[in-house]
Amino acid sequence: MTQHMSRVPRAGRLRGLLVAVLASAMFVAAAHAGTWSQTYVSGGQEWGDGGIGLSAFNEGIGYNQLSWSYNAMRSTLCNASYQCYDYLTEWDGWIQDYAYITYGRAKCNSYGSYVYVYHCHTNNY
Repeated sequence: MTQHMSRVPRAGRLRGLLVAVLASAMFVAAAHAGTWSQTYVSGGQEWGDGGIGLSAFNEGIGYNQLSWSYNAMRSTLCNASYQCYDYLTEWDGWIQDYAYITYGRAKCNSYGSYVYVYHCHTNNY
């Protein structure tokens, strides 16, 4: 009885598997190469009316999160020329702002005589 099966030598299969694993790893690394996030205010800070936190400049910012207690906070994104979206204002202690800007920075701003800011955080993913 003769079998007519095509077989790849063991070394060839291992080499093929290694190439597939490396290619997958490179794809995942390339997909996440541009990701960035920054907590630009943290640790609990007392702010008066008009207190401002600014993130670093980066590409593709699409999220700004704020957490605080007392009064209100406002969130916006601004480009390099400091042209900003209208503020998103909330009174409940939490903002998740999903605006998008190609290149610029995130901004959090207190709105009230006393605000206790827990954090302002932004990212581009």
